[in-house]
Amino acid sequence: MHGYPIYARWADGATDAELLPFLARMTRWLGDGRDVLFSEFGLPTYRRDQPHKQGLGAVPLVDEEAAAAYTTVALEGLRRAGCLGAFLWCCSDYDPALRQRPPFDLARHERTFGLWRVDGSAKPAVAAIAAFVGAERCPAGSADAWIDISRDEFLLDPPAQLPRLYRRYRER
Repeated sequence: MHGYPIYARWADGATDAELLPFLARMTRWLGDGRDVLFSEFGLPTYRRDQPHKQGLGAVPLVDEEAAAAYTTVALEGLRRAGCLGAFLWCCSDYDPALRQRPPFDLARHERTFGLWRVDGSAKPAVAAIAAFVGAERCPAGSADAWIDISRDEFLLDPPAQLPRLYRRYRER
């Protein structure tokens, strides 16, 4: 599963860490109870002490400290959701020499999803991840009561059902 609140218009902002356990639980439900590996999440970042330009369109950049706090809450939420594990996107920021080349010329936010900066220094999210080393996996649990439709009903209109079910999940 991949999940990014920056791409979900119905999420509660760029650092809505509740979106990830919701997506993990939905994926388990749609997969008939199978285990879930959350294989991609993260945020495009900027450093407070350096000038930056926001991403184009509706995709915001997030301060590195806020991204680290989001990472902590997201990892704990995914652990509580019973995920096998989680990976962050991606290893390092892209070299500035690539900024004028596609897709980075238009998708500015894609330049800074890394856990390490171009100079090789770790961003604060690396420490947040390190805190989870050796954390025990929580049991996946049973069906969630906030899911009030069948899989077949969901599959008739996922774009409408996801935001509706997310609201129910948040209200539980």
